[in-house]
Amino acid sequence: MFDRIKADIQEILNCLIEAQSKQDNAELKNITDRLRRLLRMLKTLEDKPMPDDLNARINIQENLLTMQESLDTIKSDLNLSNNSNDTQSKNVKKARSLHADNHSGTIDRLSKLVFEHPEKLADIEKLIPVRTDDKGKLTVSARLAFDNLPNVIFPQSLADPFNRAVLDSALSLFLAGNTHFTAESIYYEMTGNNRRSQHPNREILKDIVKAIEILSLGRVFIDATNEAKAKGYKFQQTHFEGYLLPLDGLHVVLMNGVKVDAYEFLKEPVLFSYAKQKGQVLTCSIDMLALPESLNMTRDNVILQRYLIERIEGMKNPHNNLGCVILYESIYEALGKQEASRVMKGKIRDKVKAFLDNWKDLAYIAGYSEIVEGRLIRSIRIDLFENKKLKN
Repeated sequence: MFDRIKADIQEILNCLIEAQSKQDNAELKNITDRLRRLLRMLKTLEDKPMPDDLNARINIQENLLTMQESLDTIKSDLNLSNNSNDTQSKNVKKARSLHADNHSGTIDRLSKLVFEHPEKLADIEKLIPVRTDDKGKLTVSARLAFDNLPNVIFPQSLADPFNRAVLDSALSLFLAGNTHFTAESIYYEMTGNNRRSQHPNREILKDIVKAIEILSLGRVFIDATNEAKAKGYKFQQTHFEGYLLPLDGLHVVLMNGVKVDAYEFLKEPVLFSYAKQKGQVLTCSIDMLALPESLNMTRDNVILQRYLIERIEGMKNPHNNLGCVILYESIYEALGKQEASRVMKGKIRDKVKAFLDNWKDLAYIAGYSEIVEGRLIRSIRIDLFENKKLKN
């Protein structure tokens, strides 16, 4: 592959010199098309996994660098960046990719129900009352509806904590001021932006794209009139209607100077519109999402991380009378691993401690300790800093 691309580059260079001397515009266009094919081939090579052998890796990287420099020279001579690309980009929207400094997510009971038991809200016509307090006196009425999506069964497909994690990441990008986003930008937000030098995991990207499709087709209708009256909330509005993730589909945009397929936000997600009026939105530093070095980017690790952060943020809220102990059984349940083997549960506990060690280093928590009953490691106690108590 390398030898073939090198030969093509040399041939294009020779043709370019001849076409420029003859001022042959037709041939210059042909060279431009060939160059674009070469650039796509080079991109394919860059995306391929590197071999384990160090010398082989160095050789490939040197070849890629040399070819890229040669192609850059040809691009400059053809003036692609100033003419061809600009002409094609005149009607393309421009967008900036802004990193989120904070991670946000809704933590109200309705949001939890939407992603844990969406079937309870799936109704064609009537709104379903949802309890929003521990005593069951406060209720908000809501229902879910879904647009059709091939090979996706609603509402069961929504009942996945990974969908909620994707929505939280999209919300964080929206609140950071982004008008557009890509599946890759969701991926990097999920990792706390600390792995931008690595190529995204392709399987996770597929899961993210699927989650975006599901979220963009799920609509929520909310009537919070009774809740606002009973609690004395000063809602700017009591009726909410919209998509879980309101998007205008995929469009080619010029993002930071590069053409990409990106989704465009239409407005803020409806669950956030509702939850923010009650002050039930989790916000923490994006650094908390940085994965420990020992952990890879996987669905389970994303779900586990989000679960732990939500529990710890709940502990820090002085309005919640929550203890600082997390049962391991609740963690297994959040991951859908209640029936996992002892070995698998041991690995999950190790992951929990990896996250907590990382957050201890970041001074997010003061420390932690496991609680053992007999021979059973039953739970884990989180030690908080007294001055870290949060207020709504």
